[in-house]
Amino acid sequence: MSAEDMVDKFDGTNFDLWRTQMMSYLRLRSLDKPLEEDKPQDMSQFDWDKLDMQAVLAIRRTLARSVKDKVKSKTTAVGIMSTLSKIYEKPLAVHKLNMMKRLFNLKMDEQCGSVNQHLSDVNELVEKLRSLEINFDEDIKALCLLSSLPDSWDATVTSICSLSGNTKLVYSNVCGTLLREEIRRRNQVTEHAESAFQARAKSRGRSKSCCWHCGKPGHRQKDCGALNNVVEAVNAIDSPLESWILTPGAALHCSPHQEIMQTYTSGNFGKVYTAFNESLDVVGKGNARIKLPNGDIWILPDVRHIPGLKRNLISVGQLTNEGYRVSCSPDGWMVTRGAFLLNCSADDSDSTLKVVSCFPLNPNQTILV
Repeated sequence: MSAEDMVDKFDGTNFDLWRTQMMSYLRLRSLDKPLEEDKPQDMSQFDWDKLDMQAVLAIRRTLARSVKDKVKSKTTAVGIMSTLSKIYEKPLAVHKLNMMKRLFNLKMDEQCGSVNQHLSDVNELVEKLRSLEINFDEDIKALCLLSSLPDSWDATVTSICSLSGNTKLVYSNVCGTLLREEIRRRNQVTEHAESAFQARAKSRGRSKSCCWHCGKPGHRQKDCGALNNVVEAVNAIDSPLESWILTPGAALHCSPHQEIMQTYTSGNFGKVYTAFNESLDVVGKGNARIKLPNGDIWILPDVRHIPGLKRNLISVGQLTNEGYRVSCSPDGWMVTRGAFLLNCSADDSDSTLKVVSCFPLNPNQTILV
């Protein structure tokens, strides 16, 4: 294998990386002696000059044209490497500072970046700093990684920090969590895209004689029986605040109880999967009524009806998308939006979060969100 195949072409940038690769190649080919020691007494001058020339040729093959011009007068391997070091090698302190700045200022591209590529960028900078004898603990690396994520990942970051409690974060565990979250988000986008495509395909296939509501022929919209699936549940039952769990693990608000929802719409809204990979059908959605301790009613919008579910769940991610700010403290979680305040405490029995208090701006008001 030639030097060009093992060593990146040096164009004046990343000198330390190129030098490391170059020295590894020279050692592999036993061409490193002219750079690291004087001529052995038992070697003839002819053999020594031949070995040195082979090292020179190997080094020159990996240099860009603009760099070759700077060392064209040098005829020995030591002369070439010494000249390149003087030109391109930064002072150690400056180099360390630049690497630290690059790591702390690194941000994941929210539009086109992937978690896997971002992890590679972070690991590359950490490895370069390690070669400069700057080592990070596991929890420091994990915190650097979390701080480099975009704002859309705030709920996930808060969840990871909250669930760690007083224990130190483990870098590999954080990486695994972020990769799984990215897969979940991609699957969610794919499901939404497929649903939208199917809806457009159905709308294109309708004829003028079909019902505008259900798309079936033989009747008009005013006579459509499917309209009966939309129920205005004005007498919906108010669910107590204590029956709800605030959790970062749920992608959407969901409940097994239809009777607590108003403006309920039935239909096939896909499936959700539990932590045990069990699939549950989403058979409807509506706005849930939550009764607060002071008697006020909180209307939680767009709650999925999942009969097979065991608990009422409030999604941290959906709250974030609805404009809420989710923050974490040693005493629990706090959800705010404007004057709305939602306090939550950790439940050690199942690692979820239970709502303990919720305060609107004025007493005796209905909270619409």
